[in-house]
Amino acid sequence: MRMEETVLTEHSLESVRDIINDWDPIGLFPMAPDDEYEDEIRQIYKYISDNADIGKKELATYISNTFIDLFGIDSFTASDIDCLYVAEQILNADF
Repeated sequence: MRMEETVLTEHSLESVRDIINDWDPIGLFPMAPDDEYEDEIRQIYKYISDNADIGKKELATYISNTFIDLFGIDSFTASDIDCLYVAEQILNADF
């Protein structure tokens, strides 16, 4: 991997991290550690990286399913509209 690709990858992952942490979909901050959502962030980032032509609805569904799978339906109560908004933010991030 070239240096430019490494920087781009780290910047892209950081963008996803910032968006998800700012959203705080489970409402765990400020009590949780800063890396509370790291597994979910990396899964979402990998999904985006593996699916270059992903659309907003598809990403929103993936985000929702990721948090439901890891936290359960009782803990993850974000609406479809919330997930669409976050998906749009991620797709519009400066990658």
